[in-house]
Amino acid sequence: MHLITMVFIPAVVILAVIFVHAVLAYLSFPCNDRKHVMIAFGLMAASAVSMLFVDIYTLEYGAASDIPELLWKFANIMYMFGIFFFFCFLSDFVESVKRYIMFVLMYAFAASGVTFFEKQPLYVSDFDIIHTYTPLAGVANLGTSMFWLVIAYWFYRFSREVPESLARKRMLLISAGSAFPLLMYAANLFRTFYPEYNLPLHIAAVIFVTVGSVVFYVGFTPPDLLKKYWTETTAEE
Repeated sequence: MHLITMVFIPAVVILAVIFVHAVLAYLSFPCNDRKHVMIAFGLMAASAVSMLFVDIYTLEYGAASDIPELLWKFANIMYMFGIFFFFCFLSDFVESVKRYIMFVLMYAFAASGVTFFEKQPLYVSDFDIIHTYTPLAGVANLGTSMFWLVIAYWFYRFSREVPESLARKRMLLISAGSAFPLLMYAANLFRTFYPEYNLPLHIAAVIFVTVGSVVFYVGFTPPDLLKKYWTETTAEE
């Protein structure tokens, strides 16, 4: 088993737990306003798990089959539409965001088309897996990172306008979690220009995705222990 595979497996488990929790939360929410948030989390977590599974499979068994590449493409498509549903949720808080919903949806379809029809083969080096990106795919990734920047900005701005302390802390966590995908994209960008550092940068990208997912999700659905701690600290203040 490759070293990086052992790093990926805990990330897969964590993201799979988020996926299952999001699905269960979706089924339990009586209010439709919050359901699309869980759809977004479900899509994003399923996407991340699929991508990591592709990497693990390719590392262990090689890239001779087209199935890993196809699964990787579908994972990217799920990721794009996950961002769209996050924007839908953001529009519930920020009225001005609603005017951009159709643009985000069009972008999701366009980026998905680029991802699906552009051939982006996977290569296995001695210790790691290498994703190749076409220029169009690079533009799509840049656009996606800009959407995350917008999400992080608006949740941070919204946190400053919320009078209630607990809600403010949750918004700050969501904003912080939204920044981690930017670090992931930065790590992947450096992998392109500095292939000699591919392995540590790949591990860093996976860590950013995993930590960001946890922080982001906890902001939306904080556990009771964390809410109790926040309540106690707020009372002391």
